[in-house]
Amino acid sequence: MSPPCRSEIGVMCINDHYLNTMQKLLDTSNLAFHILGKIKSYVFLRKLHPLAQKDSLTLDELKPYPFVTYDQGDDNLLHFSEEILFNEILDKNIHVIDRCTKIALVRGTDCFSIGPDLTNSDGDKMHSKLNEIQAIEFSEHNQILHAGYIMRREHTLSTIGIRYIATLENKINCMTI
Repeated sequence: MSPPCRSEIGVMCINDHYLNTMQKLLDTSNLAFHILGKIKSYVFLRKLHPLAQKDSLTLDELKPYPFVTYDQGDDNLLHFSEEILFNEILDKNIHVIDRCTKIALVRGTDCFSIGPDLTNSDGDKMHSKLNEIQAIEFSEHNQILHAGYIMRREHTLSTIGIRYIATLENKINCMTI
């Protein structure tokens, strides 16, 4: 008998560079990654940030500012991050294990974060209704993400799971490059 699942599915975005490695890691855990599309990456920063008026941003433009990274604090997953540049060496990096802290830093300072612009990525709207954080396209050519979901290989989706995947697929299709 397999252990009980904490979640029926998980949503992931994987950088093109790490796709094969992640596929192998998921395979060893009896998980399947179902790609729904490729999406762009965005820089999240406050609307009063010195770079806020730009249409797109490069890593060189961002290097003078603090980069906030987030993960969920599991010591066994130190090689994983919610941000796509976790492997880059930046002069000013702030690492947090609480999403609200990350949002507060981006909203109240010149910190920035990078990731996919999925529907729930604008945590500022979700948490405070202040609408102080904006997403600007990240123009680095190698930061395309494969967006999709993971689930146990032997699992059959529930009716709600099927509906959720259909909704997620529609959202990702609107963002596909």
